[in-house]
Amino acid sequence: MKDKLSDEIDDYKNEVKKLRENFNKIKKTGVLLEDFDENIKKTRFIQNELLEKLIPYYRNKNIEKTKIYLNQLKKIGSFENKAIIESVAIFNEETLIVSNSKGELCIVKIDSNQYIVEWSELVNIGAKISYIEKISDKELLLLGESGEMILIEILENIKNNTARKYFKILKRRDKVDEYGFLEISKIGEKCYIRKKEENLLEVFYIEVSLENIDVVEEKRSDIYIEKEIIDSILVFNTETIFIGTHFGNMYCYRRDSNRYFLEDKRNVFDFPISNISKLESDDENIIVFSSKGDFRIYSFNESEIYFKKSSSIDGEVFRLESRESTGVMISQEGRTYIIEENNKNWYINENITKGFFIKVLGYKDFKYLLFDLDSNIYILQVDRISSVDDLYNKIKFS
Repeated sequence: MKDKLSDEIDDYKNEVKKLRENFNKIKKTGVLLEDFDENIKKTRFIQNELLEKLIPYYRNKNIEKTKIYLNQLKKIGSFENKAIIESVAIFNEETLIVSNSKGELCIVKIDSNQYIVEWSELVNIGAKISYIEKISDKELLLLGESGEMILIEILENIKNNTARKYFKILKRRDKVDEYGFLEISKIGEKCYIRKKEENLLEVFYIEVSLENIDVVEEKRSDIYIEKEIIDSILVFNTETIFIGTHFGNMYCYRRDSNRYFLEDKRNVFDFPISNISKLESDDENIIVFSSKGDFRIYSFNESEIYFKKSSSIDGEVFRLESRESTGVMISQEGRTYIIEENNKNWYINENITKGFFIKVLGYKDFKYLLFDLDSNIYILQVDRISSVDDLYNKIKFS
């Protein structure tokens, strides 16, 4: 690969040399050569292609010291949240839906350019919400810790030339069953997984309409792990689910005919697995954390799971979000770590952000939203080199 790239660089240098020679002829004669403009365009195209291929090489020089920017959003308006944030969903780039520990729901407006945030008036819906999902341009599905299922519409009221959004409950069911909705993950269209008991998960479907909101009884199925305690769940895709246990084992379940069956089991650590997360990049990678701060990265394809890398950090990671070959992980000890991919390898950034954050969400580009115990919201940006323009703007060429 390197030899091929070297050959391409040599070819590019030859093209530039020919352009210079032709340009000198034009200066002497004053006559523009017929294909000179086309050759310039061709050379620029080759140059951009080369620079695209060189991005990983330039990025690798400073991969563990990529700049990180953390900005707290300034609160405006007369409303604020005084309870612990429970669930957050991104409705669009400017709007978040937030529930808190008092059973209240609100709309949060964000301006990521001006770094400001405005909270709406909080509405008491009488349920601690563990899961929020946008199911249409105007509707939200809420699932509560005690088994509530709520369908909500977001409406807009224009008063004094100012648009204000508010909630309207379209349908509600209380206490669907005794298990409640805890540790919910979405699998696919109207399909979810939840933890029912310490070693029992349930895959279930939800029927949502103006007439009814309910769990589809005939589509329920269980995943039971004998003599284990389930500590973490990752829905990798609609076909594959990973489960981490208190004894450091990782299970891989595959779907067959709408049911999930055990395909792989391996002992990863001698300690509890605190988190399993997907690393978003061109490869299919997962990262597995122990309660002691150790982690292992595995490459995953349709047939096998390959071990790739082992390392550790200071603290127990309980949450990781990954977007566009970057990742942000927050630990119980109040540290935030950045992980970044280059040439199919992942690197921990040396810059550690301190602060007791309770939630992280992938936002847009290389930006993430962080939330602390006092309901402050921050935007964290990873200054990743990802384009030819970045090379010109962020790299000092000698």
